Amino acid sequence: MRVKTERRWQRHLPGRTQKLVRNYYQQQSTNKTNRLKQIIFVIFLVLVLQAIFQIKLFRLTKIEINNNQELQVDEVKNFVQTQLDRSRLIMFKNNNYFLVKISRLEKDLIANFNLDGVEITKNFPHTIKISLQEKISQFIWQKDDTLYLISAKGVLNRQIEALNEKYLILQDLRAQKPESEQILNDNELNLINKIGDAWTANFNDDNKLTRIYLSDDLSQLNVQVKAGYVIKLDATKDINEQLNNLKKVLAENIITDPNSVEYIDLRFGDRIFFK
Repeated sequence: MRVKTERRWQRHLPGRTQKLVRNYYQQQSTNKTNRLKQIIFVIFLVLVLQAIFQIKLFRLTKIEINNNQELQVDEVKNFVQTQLDRSRLIMFKNNNYFLVKISRLEKDLIANFNLDGVEITKNFPHTIKISLQEKISQFIWQKDDTLYLISAKGVLNRQIEALNEKYLILQDLRAQKPESEQILNDNELNLINKIGDAWTANFNDDNKLTRIYLSDDLSQLNVQVKAGYVIKLDATKDINEQLNNLKKVLAENIITDPNSVEYIDLRFGDRIFFK
């Protein structure tokens, strides 16, 4: 007779011993330690880089400005120095030979001084050379208390703080303000150039043309000479004829004291009026 055995008791026997998984908290502690080491290493690396990049050997201390015509050297140098003194990457300054961004400095110069172009080179270890390509100015445009240099084409170049006697001043009394950088239209430019050329050809330095008052009424165009008095012209008539009349007046020495004359009115042909 065969006895069957189900051996149910085997189900309750323990299995093979399993390897214990690393403790979770121990793993977390190790991760924190590694992260702290990484942070410390990064801080150490930054401090080392700062020490290297901020040493005097690599500091840009000499600024050379070349090819400037109208811009003052000190004005450009002060602007460049301000850009070099700015912080770079929080921990550094922009005045380091290796860290300074030439392309950004060129863009800043062009935008601030309205240049045609600029070229910047570095000479190791302390020198930065800047070659300017300026927009040439022909006139000073004065609107109220604001002064701008403008080109021979009547376009704004840049704002200035004070008058400069080497430029003809165009004092704008027109009712409508320009809405773009184009200050003068072709007709106005032609008239101004015609008056300027005729003045240069006919009068000496004492009667040099210094200022033109732009107005909406061209039949009442006032200009000022170096002696101080105003000449009244009618721009709708022959300018050369009016200036010839002025030459006759000056040749006859009628004006003995320029300070005593307020204006000379040439608008009425041979009839010339003084005040």
